[in-house]
Amino acid sequence: DHPEKSGAVGRPHAGVELRVVDDEGRPLPADAVGHLLVKPPRMAAGYAGGDDMSDRVDRAGFVRTGDFASIDSDGFVWIEGRESDLINRGGNKVFPEQVEEVLELLPGVAEAAVVGVPDDRQGQVPVAFVVGTATDEELLAVCRENLVPYTIPVAFARVSELPRSEVGKVIKRRLAEAGS
Repeated sequence: DHPEKSGAVGRPHAGVELRVVDDEGRPLPADAVGHLLVKPPRMAAGYAGGDDMSDRVDRAGFVRTGDFASIDSDGFVWIEGRESDLINRGGNKVFPEQVEEVLELLPGVAEAAVVGVPDDRQGQVPVAFVVGTATDEELLAVCRENLVPYTIPVAFARVSELPRSEVGKVIKRRLAEAGS
């Protein structure tokens, strides 16, 4: 019903509360990107297998999802990335998915995956693994045109295919190990 919201994951179901907060847990305004918290109407005591969730639940009963997101003024949720994939480059947050989307704008890029690799000066830096024929110059040009400087990969590595799990998800851990 809302074509202008294409790309959003939708709105919460009745009885579900959402918040987007900063690193210290302070609520953020509409459209700001932060940690997504969810408070369902009912919640299990833990995961199957006995692991509890106490490290992910705040005093108000909100669960930290592990996602970075924003909620627009109409209540639509936009997922920006996963905390586990986030690259911390000298204190600046780099969302790999955003860089990958830009790289995949090029006709010479079939797929791209961006990971953080250790860096003595900045903590981590982004490195892009690319399936395709685009040159480093083309990749750098599209990045400079569409990204802020600290999100631009420091290197581009060509691979014939991205490593995937049994369900088809890119295994970024393997790429990070290869890029170190």
